[in-house]
Amino acid sequence: MSSIRAVIASQDPPFIRQETAFRVYSLAQAHGLRQEALHAARATLPFSFTLEDLEDELSTAPLAYLHGLWKYRHRVQTYLAADLTAFKTTGIPSEMAGQSCPYGILTWLGEYMESIAKSPALFDLTEFHMFLSRHTRASGCGCVNIPSSAIRAFWMALTNVVHECMTRVSTNVYEIYDIGNNQKASIGRIGHRDSRRSSN
Repeated sequence: MSSIRAVIASQDPPFIRQETAFRVYSLAQAHGLRQEALHAARATLPFSFTLEDLEDELSTAPLAYLHGLWKYRHRVQTYLAADLTAFKTTGIPSEMAGQSCPYGILTWLGEYMESIAKSPALFDLTEFHMFLSRHTRASGCGCVNIPSSAIRAFWMALTNVVHECMTRVSTNVYEIYDIGNNQKASIGRIGHRDSRRSSN
């Protein structure tokens, strides 16, 4: 298993990525591969978890597994909300926090970080620059001139917070596998009982 995982980890493009995340997640759940299930679950975070977006996945992923995935996603959002609130209060580097803005630089930064907690896919440097661009166009303030060094310091600090949060979630939610498989087993037992009743 270690050798197989090493080969998978060396693939380019990665074996577990957004395009394959749901299928790999279902296979990993079905075969008891918790590490791969969590890796694939994290790769699904950029998707908005709606029935419309999941329409193509409903035919390949058992509903019990999708429910486990939804539980994982909810845990990530909960942890991120708490961690980013703390980061907004005490963790933003002085290079960024010290910038002047008539609307309050911590106000729009706070709004950006709140958006990450609601949709983890927005944790992306391009998305951040788009958020900053929309802010400067709407306000006409001097945030457009924020030094690149300040943005780098902020992004590195934010990246550390998000990655540490994801690691903690992955450590604490191995039940993502147990939830899906226990529910699938329960559904199977119910179906078996129903079929026996029908035969009687």
